[in-house]
Amino acid sequence: MRDCRFRVFVRNRLFIVQSIFWNKKLTSINEIRHFDEMGDIVAIKGDDLDNITLMTSTNVKETGKDTFVFEGDIVQIEYKQCVSTCVVEYCRIKCSLILRPLKGDKPKNQKHYRISGKKLIRVVGNIFYNPELIN
Repeated sequence: MRDCRFRVFVRNRLFIVQSIFWNKKLTSINEIRHFDEMGDIVAIKGDDLDNITLMTSTNVKETGKDTFVFEGDIVQIEYKQCVSTCVVEYCRIKCSLILRPLKGDKPKNQKHYRISGKKLIRVVGNIFYNPELIN
């Protein structure tokens, strides 16, 4: 069974999600709880849920570190002797998280990479704190 991890961007900060509570029909989220900077659990509910971005983990760890790569992260990957800067995105067609190259070398006609199987993956930022890396 896959271990699902989430993080949330709320009030211009990124937090690790502690729990998500759904309605009875599982069609919408009623509440999200996350850990704040002090380690306390904070609940987001009601209209505040409209102002958040919920991101899932790739379940891939950054090379040499114990931190996971999440949707919205900007990463550098090593791919067949070249380094490419990519953003982690959700692909509706493939129903999975992919790496979309931003700059650097990439294989011909390749619009995205799979996340698993990379020799090197290093988080260099994210779409919220480092939007200049995307342009």
